[in-house]
Amino acid sequence: MGMFNNLKLNMRCPVCNKSHDFEIEFKFGLLDLHEYSIGDKVEWPPFGYPTDGRFNGEGYAVCEASPPIEARHEFLVDVLVRNGLIVGAVPRLDREVHIKVELK
Repeated sequence: MGMFNNLKLNMRCPVCNKSHDFEIEFKFGLLDLHEYSIGDKVEWPPFGYPTDGRFNGEGYAVCEASPPIEARHEFLVDVLVRNGLIVGAVPRLDREVHIKVELK
């Protein structure tokens, strides 16, 4: 799977409409399994910092508020970075998490 970072925050699941804590995995910044919260400054590799400090990066979230495990929802989010700081996450329901492949 490769390295990633986590964003921990409380938000409302767009599928079940319940608010709870999420760990959103994302693959931008210095990929070192860093755990971020809202307001944290993103650590960037020397070659990867956006010059204006603005960035919308894709993240992956799993809603674990709905048992059983088979009923859990997964969805993508935009992780919002402004002035180098994580300021929020917005669910992306317009994109599927997994690519569907038809075998013939």
